[in-house]
Amino acid sequence: MTALDATFGGGRYRFEKLLQGKGLRQLYRGRDTSSGATVMVSYDKLPKHTTIEKFAEMTGARAPGVLDLVFAGPPDDKDITSRWGVVEQAPPDTEWLPAVLGQHDEESANEPVPQLLPSFDPKTAPPNAIRLGRTAGRILAENTANGTLLTHVRPETMWIARGGDGALEVRALSQRSELMFAASWVTSWVWPVFDRFYYPPEVAWKKPDVDDRALVFSLSIMIAEWATGLYPFAKKDYSTGPTEDNQVPLALPKRLADLLGSGMWIDPDRRPMLKPFLAELEAFDAQ
Repeated sequence: MTALDATFGGGRYRFEKLLQGKGLRQLYRGRDTSSGATVMVSYDKLPKHTTIEKFAEMTGARAPGVLDLVFAGPPDDKDITSRWGVVEQAPPDTEWLPAVLGQHDEESANEPVPQLLPSFDPKTAPPNAIRLGRTAGRILAENTANGTLLTHVRPETMWIARGGDGALEVRALSQRSELMFAASWVTSWVWPVFDRFYYPPEVAWKKPDVDDRALVFSLSIMIAEWATGLYPFAKKDYSTGPTEDNQVPLALPKRLADLLGSGMWIDPDRRPMLKPFLAELEAFDAQ
């Protein structure tokens, strides 16, 4: 298949732009050709030991409106290792957050010299980081209050809207982010594919009884990176996320730097719970 301007899913969807990834694992922005709605397509290749029926069952393809499973290979190709895509429709009037912030090149993940986010602007970044963190935090708090078990979050799962003044705010999270952005349990891959180093250590180490302090960890890293343009730990580990307390000093007002620092301790017992963390973030933004 060509990378762009290709129809898939029986011609119902059209690729518009490759957003992330290469090789077997890619993420595209597309469009539903019948409704015109924007969709995200996590494009994959199945291992030989997984049947199409099993893949459909695991992805919840029988749940209309949540995710759609579409074949993205040649029409006469019956090989189960051909490419398939998991499609999710974007909420109205929203954009994919990393497409706005900009992505680091995958090759620069382990470079010794930190790389600024491509879109970083020192004037707008700190207030937008607070707005993004605050609105994302509200959605996370709503999910946890409703009993939804969330153990980590990252920009790839977020849909945002732009205000008239250019302010950014998170409007929604991906409904099945574990499939759209890190479906490693469907394939034979072990590392999260579209992940940007936000995994809390207790999640990476598969510890029991993970609570919402894991969300505080991920959210603190994201806010710090959005506000400064730089990843706030000295070392990036693609497979696990941070595992050592090697935070870098944040060039931010002390109160905000202290709040984010408290959320990024490797030991979850040293972090605040989500509710008091968000309360302080709200108070900071109100001043």
